[in-house]
Amino acid sequence: MEKQSLGADVTDDTFPTWLSVPNSNTPVTHVSAHEKRQLALAEFETVFPRVMDMVASGYDLTKAVEELPIKIDVGSFNRWIKKDPVRHEQLKDAQELRSEVWADRMMRHAMGEYELEDVNRSKLVVDTYKWRIAADNRRKYGASTHIEVGGTISITGALAAARERVIAGEVVDVTPKEIE
Repeated sequence: MEKQSLGADVTDDTFPTWLSVPNSNTPVTHVSAHEKRQLALAEFETVFPRVMDMVASGYDLTKAVEELPIKIDVGSFNRWIKKDPVRHEQLKDAQELRSEVWADRMMRHAMGEYELEDVNRSKLVVDTYKWRIAADNRRKYGASTHIEVGGTISITGALAAARERVIAGEVVDVTPKEIE
């Protein structure tokens, strides 16, 4: 019996790669979860100083990590930073330095250096910078609540009144009554 075709000759080259047999000459390497984690931690250690420099120069953490030449998961990187108090303090320092850069940018927006921008857009940008700067650098730019209590409080009057009530309470005039 002769093979019949429906109009297309099918050869091994026409199959999509996901249907074809993998090349047996290519070695398959398996990386354990522990090795993957160790590799990620090594990458975090390698890029951390660069990311801190980028944050201090005006980047937010997400943008700094996205612009790295290697792919790093931002969430994992952020958790890694926050697990170590020294690294977390370095991030806070970089964010405080960034607040100075952002304050300069905010002033440029407020002064109208970006001529093509709408006034409402500039106001939104300035307000956003103010909010982030206050959050990152509370000591210098955050709203401070300072309550000052003045005057003196004396309880001598209250003590004297209490003493009078005690003394008055000691003298009790009781007249006996007969009960019928």
